[in-house]
Amino acid sequence: MGLGVSLFAHVWWLVMIYVLVWWIYYERIIFAEEAFLRRKYGEEYLRWAEVTPILIPNFRLFRKSDLRFSMRNVLKREYNGFFAVIVILFVFECVGDYFVKSKLEIDPMWSVLLAGGFAVWIVLLALKRYTSLLDIEGR
Repeated sequence: MGLGVSLFAHVWWLVMIYVLVWWIYYERIIFAEEAFLRRKYGEEYLRWAEVTPILIPNFRLFRKSDLRFSMRNVLKREYNGFFAVIVILFVFECVGDYFVKSKLEIDPMWSVLLAGGFAVWIVLLALKRYTSLLDIEGR
């Protein structure tokens, strides 16, 4: 999602900075997770890691999941990211317009998108906190 936001600005060096920061950030996460998994699972993890690529998947090793895709599970877990992307794009649009036109203009389409995204976010938040409608057995 972050790459999409950086591409929205139409500035090549911003994309390059994002990719560099992403790479450094995830390299540190991968290092820490591997150390944790080695301590927790030992030899079993090392055997798995020998045949599993770190970053770029090997599609020849693909094995279909026992679980089916669940849109309810996606909605339950990703509603914050969904709204964050809308807010960031809205801010980029407003800041970009300000620098181009030297005045703050809020495009009606972006206002509707922000309001709609906020409404969806509130509904999903309420469903997650106060109901079990988004819960799925086994997940």
